[in-house]
Amino acid sequence: MDDCVVDVSFDTLGGLRAVTMLEAAARAVGHRHLVKRAVLLVKAWCFYEARVIGGHHGLLSTYALETMVLRVLAGGGVAVAGAGGAVSQPPLHTPLDVLRSFLATYAAFDWDADTLTALGAVPTAAYAARPALPPLPRDASPAPTPACPLPPPTMAALLTAHATPLAAGAPFPPFAPKHINIADPLLPYNNLGRPLALGAAVRVRKALVLGSALLEAALAGGDRDGGAGVDALFRNAWHARAAHFAA
Repeated sequence: MDDCVVDVSFDTLGGLRAVTMLEAAARAVGHRHLVKRAVLLVKAWCFYEARVIGGHHGLLSTYALETMVLRVLAGGGVAVAGAGGAVSQPPLHTPLDVLRSFLATYAAFDWDADTLTALGAVPTAAYAARPALPPLPRDASPAPTPACPLPPPTMAALLTAHATPLAAGAPFPPFAPKHINIADPLLPYNNLGRPLALGAAVRVRKALVLGSALLEAALAGGDRDGGAGVDALFRNAWHARAAHFAA
């Protein structure tokens, strides 16, 4: 519809549960709708620059992308080099902060060995045998921090409140490992990486590594050069926006 892909579904509560969970996460984080703005920026990069999003094309689905973003916001980001070369988990105040952490985290993620869940990585062999979220660390604080605006205890409570229940007495379905494994946060045995064939998975992983390197190089250029570098990182998105308004 008007060059937009429309997904129409009916007689299902899964999508509604996911939407309400994401809305609850956005409200918990706040920061002027940081969750929603971060998802939009990450999705713009994935769609226009990396060309790795589109579940109907055998690529990452939007829901998989949202799960990856939530994991970063829940303290799952890797440490990166900051001012003076110090390495630490960066604060996540803006969508660009989240994009940077997103790219660095998943460029370094061990997709061959681990399954990504909303609460951390789990060895795929163990997860396939029993799909379940990893336990919270004993010292997990419920208080948000600049590097973790969505504390794991809060994330766990949101998942519990919105999870899709199994029918009474129903057997626990198996988790089918693929080339990229991302557990559905509300239906743990559902692999959101299922649509990706080997070629698509390789494409996604290469895009994440390259994107992270390009963004780090752009940010290293300082305020003036860094701004131009970030603009260049979104060259296709800017062109698409200009073409849309020109029409």
